Amino acid sequence: DRRQRQMCIRDSISSTYVREELKLGHMETVNVLLNRPYSITGIVAKGNQLGRKLEIPTINVYPTEIKLLPPNGVYASRILIDGVWYYGVTNLGTKPTISDGYEVSVETNVFDFDKDVYGNRVEVALYHFLRQEMKFENVEALKKQMESDASFAKAVSYTHLRAHETGR
Repeated sequence: DRRQRQMCIRDSISSTYVREELKLGHMETVNVLLNRPYSITGIVAKGNQLGRKLEIPTINVYPTEIKLLPPNGVYASRILIDGVWYYGVTNLGTKPTISDGYEVSVETNVFDFDKDVYGNRVEVALYHFLRQEMKFENVEALKKQMESDASFAKAVSYTHLRAHETGR
């Protein structure tokens, strides 16, 4: 009976710790504590096509309101599409440069991918917090930052994440 109570306390502290780390955006810690990548699953929805117009197309998913999310921001990520994992960079947030709304979306620019997957179920795994979401002066400044975010996420993905996959 005492041992069962200790296990319940340990599990309770662990889940509280995981939630606290998630709220802080400490994805590496969260993923270790969960023993898997933290992910958001959803159906690909049509967005406003701005990413495509900027030549940085994104896959848009809208998480359920009950899903505990990390802070709004940009993350190095992987996305599972039709059974295949791809690297990407994900913006989690409300898109303040182009919208005054409060709806949270998960927009992923998938590297080396160019297929129509509207209506498909995908899983977006967040690995590394790059920066907070921010409002830019104009769409050109946003595009420049998106390109910089993609370059940094590629560097993280192709070094750090691939090393973990191969056990190095």
